[in-house]
Amino acid sequence: MKAAIYHFTDGKGRRPSICQGDLCALSAYAHQLGYTEADVYCDTTSRKTGRTEFDRLLEHTDDYDALVVKDFYHISRHTEVCVKILKQLHSQGVKIYSTANGAFSIIAPPVDKPLKIATYTCGFGTSQAPEQAVSLRAEIFKTFTADKTRWKITAQYADISRHQNDGEQLQLQDLIRNRRQYDLLLVMSFGELHWRTANCLKIRKQLGLGIYSLQDGYIPYGRT
Repeated sequence: MKAAIYHFTDGKGRRPSICQGDLCALSAYAHQLGYTEADVYCDTTSRKTGRTEFDRLLEHTDDYDALVVKDFYHISRHTEVCVKILKQLHSQGVKIYSTANGAFSIIAPPVDKPLKIATYTCGFGTSQAPEQAVSLRAEIFKTFTADKTRWKITAQYADISRHQNDGEQLQLQDLIRNRRQYDLLLVMSFGELHWRTANCLKIRKQLGLGIYSLQDGYIPYGRT
């Protein structure tokens, strides 16, 4: 059983020593998971154009049974890109573990269970007609749940956000406050929660719910 460990540092000030400590912790975690061999890939920048080690890792994923990272932000800072890479690795049989966010897993959605669900969508201000996009997605959610599941939509939340900042997603904050009323959240894509991976993961933790994306699939909460 062989794992790849990936991390990055900006190479300035205290970062090299902190990075080395993180790498030691990740290696110990991989060992704890049962991976007796581990190759380390580490970049000196988080910028996409400078992540040559990460690109090299993606070229050799067939050599590994698992990928171990500190958090999914290290895969990509952009949610849509991060999920795409995670799904690609998952489809290749590479297990993905993180010390901060748990394990990544896509499983079949529980469509046969009579769950109470909420839906969320975010229309962006750069769109010519964000209100129409939000309305259309609300209807898509209703059609999907009626035709494909035993779920009952008990609330639909939607925001119109120019920059998708936390302060602009007021309906999302209402959803978080009411989270105990729902068994599952239905979205079009995980990027609608937030375009930044770190913020999307923070929101997922605040919700504490399994999330089904029509675009990306079902990711349960708390599964390792």
